[in-house]
Amino acid sequence: MSIKVSEKNRKRIFYIILAVAYVAFLVFNILTPYMSDDLYYKPGQPKPIAQLIAEEYENYMLWNGRTVLQFIMRCFLALPKWVFNVVNSAVYTAFTLLVYVNVKEKKKYDVVLFALINLFTWIWGVSFDETFLWLSGSCNYLWGMVIMLGFVTLFRRLLAADYDTFSSKKRVWIAVGMGLYGIISGWCNENTSGGIFLLIVGFSMLAKREENIVTAGEKKAKFKPWQYTSAIGVLMGITMMVLSPGNDLRNILRNDEEAHTGAMAYFARFLKLNAQVEHSYGVVFVIIVLLTIYLLLRGTQLKKFNEVAVLVGSAIITSYVLIIIATPMERAHFGAWTFLLIACMQLITYIPRDDVYLQTAKYAAIIVLTCYMFFDYCEGGADLMRIERELNERQEYVDKQVANGNLDLTLPMVRKEFETRYSFFFDNDISDVDAEAFGNKIYIHYYDLDSLKVVSREDWTEY
Repeated sequence: MSIKVSEKNRKRIFYIILAVAYVAFLVFNILTPYMSDDLYYKPGQPKPIAQLIAEEYENYMLWNGRTVLQFIMRCFLALPKWVFNVVNSAVYTAFTLLVYVNVKEKKKYDVVLFALINLFTWIWGVSFDETFLWLSGSCNYLWGMVIMLGFVTLFRRLLAADYDTFSSKKRVWIAVGMGLYGIISGWCNENTSGGIFLLIVGFSMLAKREENIVTAGEKKAKFKPWQYTSAIGVLMGITMMVLSPGNDLRNILRNDEEAHTGAMAYFARFLKLNAQVEHSYGVVFVIIVLLTIYLLLRGTQLKKFNEVAVLVGSAIITSYVLIIIATPMERAHFGAWTFLLIACMQLITYIPRDDVYLQTAKYAAIIVLTCYMFFDYCEGGADLMRIERELNERQEYVDKQVANGNLDLTLPMVRKEFETRYSFFFDNDISDVDAEAFGNKIYIHYYDLDSLKVVSREDWTEY
């Protein structure tokens, strides 16, 4: 049994969901201020392209090798914030569409699937505030994922295409283009770019195996030139990224913060990664396990799980490869979570239409999650507006004091009761406890202050 809706109406609903998702995301992007690392770059100040390139070269030599994404970030920081808000919201919709496109055997304009992708992303997306809304974080994670997932999507489309019908000229262009795109994808994010390499290798092996089955061994399947150039391109990009001299300095600083050395350090990292993995995608992973077991018991063909296995396997490796460095922020698992999201949506698509129980669960989940999301969005939006209000008050006060030549300031913190999962502002706000806190140092740098004293909002009386 399934709810029947005409393709024409499904198309309308699909685009309505797309528009609502864009506007909802745009509103939260507007309400997300510059914060943390953003302030280090003194955002909103126009810079010539030559200066941006020089700054990124310095970053490559002294801090990290994510040149592609860091350069995108620098460009947006040199532009008015509204430009980022509008474009980043479009990139969010591109992310959801790419996840949607990577799910096979769906019906045209599958509104249920697309709704679930958006709901899962908002509710269970890894560090949504950091990887989607925060400017520096979004450029390093959301934008990187869209670039890499776009590459994987194109790769899978080419695997499914009839290569024998391509002209020699077209084959050359495809090989060169995929090689260049591979370099860009590989030069995005350390562990996720590695995961992308695993995906294209896994999908290539499956395609080769399927081709051999179809031809019954009469014509041995071979990898195409564009598959080689794609893989080589990704490896080249990863190499350029990890060879950044700045990585050495950053790793030294991270390792100095660890409490253990030797084998105990790796064991401690393993335990921390377990905790991060459980928190980052425990829910999605449980759904994958339950659906896999259920569908297998129903007699679903094993070959249908091949690509799901590639996605899940790549996700696990992408997360646990992080054991080689000091435990990173939880947002480092965003790429792995995206792989699992695609796998989860693929299994949901496999649910038989005559399965009353699971179909009921699927539609009920959409209703329940939508209701939850409505209330959570309203409450989160209200908190974001409260944060913005207090920040604007603080901003006006600072601007007035600096204009009067006062560079030894006392400032209030933003009220902690406004904390929301849609903003990681409080992780790096100014602190009245630690004068050397990162937020304090950033504020002094951003406003060129001589000193900064911080008090709680309750003890503040200036406005």
